[in-house]
Amino acid sequence: MDLRLGSCLTLNAPSVETRVTLSLKAGALVVNFDCEGEPAPCLLTERDAPLWEEEVVEVFIAPGLADPEEYYEFEVNPKGALWDGRIMAPNLKRDHAWTNDASWDCKGVQWGAELTVAGWKAALAIPLRELTNGGPLPNDWRVNFFRIHRPAFRPYQLLSWKPTFEENFHCPQLFGAVRLSSVPAAL
Repeated sequence: MDLRLGSCLTLNAPSVETRVTLSLKAGALVVNFDCEGEPAPCLLTERDAPLWEEEVVEVFIAPGLADPEEYYEFEVNPKGALWDGRIMAPNLKRDHAWTNDASWDCKGVQWGAELTVAGWKAALAIPLRELTNGGPLPNDWRVNFFRIHRPAFRPYQLLSWKPTFEENFHCPQLFGAVRLSSVPAAL
């Protein structure tokens, strides 16, 4: 399954291309980002550092089709650092009740990143069972894919699969839906 990211704020095409490819492998959702455009140098290399302050790609995901009040966030920067956490949004927005639990680490997650001639690539393999709290593995998931593109000496761009129409990715009621039965198996 191939997706393209556009402006998070509008329906306009971005100045750089970001492609997202989804596949399934051994119970994991494999998410590959191919990011055009050279990122500004990244300094953060530790797990669960505030990667959103630099160039980063992000996956927000929750089991089922309901608007998620709890969802999971995964971020990878060009240096290959990972941020993973559980988000609680009981009001479906980032308000006084919103919390993020950065102490949550997804068991079995795999990730990586590399610079390319045209920009950079990142990959995540997210074990879906770790996101169901012991419940059954649903066929349908709410997701969104994001990129914060921070080119050197130019304004940053917020890119997403499903636009949020604000400078905030945490809009779970606007996440898209992915049906696992329509995602191809990884080769």
